Amino acid sequence: MGPLVQLYLSAPRADRLENSHTNHNSKTRAERWEPIYADQAGTNAWDFARISACSSRLNRQIRKRGVAKVGSRAVLPGALKLWESGMTLAPYVAGKHLLRLKASRS
Repeated sequence: MGPLVQLYLSAPRADRLENSHTNHNSKTRAERWEPIYADQAGTNAWDFARISACSSRLNRQIRKRGVAKVGSRAVLPGALKLWESGMTLAPYVAGKHLLRLKASRS
């Protein structure tokens, strides 16, 4: 198990789109799993500051591409089209939760 930044993407199903998100291991969590992956390089070989910086950069890029927000979540253009068609952006529901469009940067 080497250092990894995961990007979880979901596809629309029925009348809802689950949120997509990123994740990466902390040094503490990776150390707990280290005995299970004894055949691979240990966590001492990982640069956790760099992994965290990469994950943060990915999240900033996603937020930057967002065209709206619902709750604390960035809404990308494709998800906005689904919302406008009445689809739920789980756990948020059109008509029940407020979607805020970002000011356009022209």
